[in-house]
Amino acid sequence: MPDTKIGLNQIDKPAPLWYRRFTNAYILVIMPGVASLFTGWGFTDAVTKKILLVVVFSGVLVKGIGIVLGNGQIYSPSNQVIDQQAARN
Repeated sequence: MPDTKIGLNQIDKPAPLWYRRFTNAYILVIMPGVASLFTGWGFTDAVTKKILLVVVFSGVLVKGIGIVLGNGQIYSPSNQVIDQQAARN
């Protein structure tokens, strides 16, 4: 975790492994669980709609944070390198 960096310069770098695992668990398990829990509680349609909008937005927020997190490693060439190689060919 000490190599975790946040910023726009981290966009081409992968997020830390712990964050990628958290994101997968959140989107695949927690979000659907929370959504089904709230839809089964018998709230009015308006309240249920607002809660589900918050749940969906929270998934977008979690993925968005992962875009600007970096772990200090590069697994593949950056987009600039790929574009330069494509221009040469």
